[in-house]
Amino acid sequence: MIEKFLNIFRIPDLRKRVLFTLGILAVYRLGAWIPTPGVNYHQLEQLFNTQGGSALAAYAGGIREAAESVHATTAGLVYCVEASICGTINGQPLARIPDLRFSVTPSDLQTFSWGTLSEFMTYEHVGQHYQDGTGLNPLGTYYDIGAGIVATIGANWQLRLLGSNLTNQLGLTEGNARFGGNAVQNSVGFGRSIVGREGSIQLKYKF
Repeated sequence: MIEKFLNIFRIPDLRKRVLFTLGILAVYRLGAWIPTPGVNYHQLEQLFNTQGGSALAAYAGGIREAAESVHATTAGLVYCVEASICGTINGQPLARIPDLRFSVTPSDLQTFSWGTLSEFMTYEHVGQHYQDGTGLNPLGTYYDIGAGIVATIGANWQLRLLGSNLTNQLGLTEGNARFGGNAVQNSVGFGRSIVGREGSIQLKYKF
């Protein structure tokens, strides 16, 4: 066992890798004891102690305090009570986060004498989502279908034919961020849509 370990240092390439990794670990451990310029580590230590003794808990506490300070005027803010417990204020939906979102990508790879040919298709579904936490401005649901073909020719050439939103669907990712609640004014609403049908061809040569 010891002989196998010593063989690592007899092989130049492995010796360089091991020594480099040990050097990085040494720099990391040494850097942990060097205070960052401009940061009062005494105040950071006090903050960690009041928030459960960890940086993650302190970060979660900062989010909670920020949310509590403005929840009187803005609904739907996300806050974390603990590192693993998050929620929404007043039980409102999360802003622009769909209740259900998933994608499926079947693919196929074929091998020929000249190279390989790969085909794939992606179906993505985005469920109901809202502009903000009030839930008064629904953005609807939509789906997106994309597909592509990748041909690798020999050892150097690659050809890509890609397409997105092939059925040219209309889908809103967000509404008018300048208005809270119902953003429809005078029967007109503004929103940001996904990109329409799009295709591209790429030819790449590997040197």
